[in-house]
This record gives sequence, C-alpha cells and structure tokens, in this order.
Amino acid sequence: MFQTLVHTLGTSAADIQVFLKAHNERNLAEYQGRVDIDEKLLADLIRCTKALEAAVAKLAPPPPE
Repeated sequence: MFQTLVHTLGTSAADIQVFLKAHNERNLAEYQGRVDIDEKLLADLIRCTKALEAAVAKLAPPPPE
C-alpha cells in the first residue's frame, strides 16, 4: 500500500522506506513484544507524515455523485 503513494501523491522513495520501516517496527512490537523506540525513526516518521498530510491537503475534493 505504501508504494502506491509514489504514484498517487508523488511521495519520495526515501519517505516510502521510512513508512515501511516504521510499519515493520510496529509489527515487531505487536507480534513479538519488541518495543525499542528509535528516536531517529520517530523523527523521520513525523517529518514524512507531515509531508504526506500536506500532499493530501492539496488534492481536489472528489466530484459529487
């Protein structure tokens, strides 16, 4: 799913890698109980999420049905 953001919103490949890494860390926490907090990953995830939010905000609303 994250890879589609490249085509739909122009998200950079580097940002996609951050989302994938964070998702993987989430899975490790959920399924293996691992909860090491990587502060750099968290900072990168916040930065990428803000960029994603800005890209979504620029989208035109869907046409009425």
